[in-house]
Amino acid sequence: MQTMHRLLLLSLALVALASAAHAQSGVSNLAVTPLGDVYKDPSVFLAQSFITGASANPFQLSAVTLPLSGSSITDFTVQIRSNASGIPGAVLSTLTGTSSPTGGQYDFVNGSVVLDASTTYWVTWGFTSSGSGYFSSPQMVGYAATGDWTLGNNTSSYNNGANWYSPNPGYTFAISVQGMSAVPEPSTYAALVGVGVLGFALWRRRKTV
Repeated sequence: MQTMHRLLLLSLALVALASAAHAQSGVSNLAVTPLGDVYKDPSVFLAQSFITGASANPFQLSAVTLPLSGSSITDFTVQIRSNASGIPGAVLSTLTGTSSPTGGQYDFVNGSVVLDASTTYWVTWGFTSSGSGYFSSPQMVGYAATGDWTLGNNTSSYNNGANWYSPNPGYTFAISVQGMSAVPEPSTYAALVGVGVLGFALWRRRKTV
């Protein structure tokens, strides 16, 4: 009985470890009062950088939330990009969400995006080459935000993200970027399975004695 009790405690500890490995992480400044809106036309991309927190494992992107307004918007797109010497770099993923925002807060997702810990990334948004209309995004002064990640500078492009202006120190766009810490190591799952099998075997043995 004592052995079974210890196995149960070990199982619970490993389950807690696995659950902790999926803790929510991210950064948001959506509660901050904006300085005003930045209005953009076709061919324009806006970009906001963020820095993931320290972790033994990478993170899995949950959602990017953007407050947007505009008119006659078509082919609007949101992307995650790498950092290239302080400006947006290569496109890592195009997120799924509305392509015609009209007003409100919109979520853009792609559960396959993996983000390294303590690394700078960029969220970019705007029109594809065939997009039309105009959109606006709120802009803040400063880096005030909540969460265990941090926000960096913002910037913009006027040729669909082919070239970027120098970042704007001290300014951020309204944004929320949320992620989950990465899936536990396979060894964690193996330990859970092993404890379960051993516990079942001992339980069967007690039943047959």
